[in-house]
Amino acid sequence: MELAADIKLTDSVEVSGVIIGFLSLAAGTSGTIERVTDHQDESEDVREYERLKSLLDAYGLDMPTESRRQLEEKVASLEPAWTAFRNGRLT
Repeated sequence: MELAADIKLTDSVEVSGVIIGFLSLAAGTSGTIERVTDHQDESEDVREYERLKSLLDAYGLDMPTESRRQLEEKVASLEPAWTAFRNGRLT
């Protein structure tokens, strides 16, 4: 598969007024589709948890201490929605 246009995968993440990241793929990027995930049943909190947790896991160690702490707090505040979603999806 090759992308015909740029595709934004996440919105930018802002912590303390500073944009710390976003994810997109450029047109012309080639690859193989291994899995398609349907996000229709996910709430906004679940999608935000997945996005922020991914950023924290990927870049948390390189972030300034205060930014990382704030991101960890935001992820923790969204974790109940994520847990409820996962429990509902697995049953």
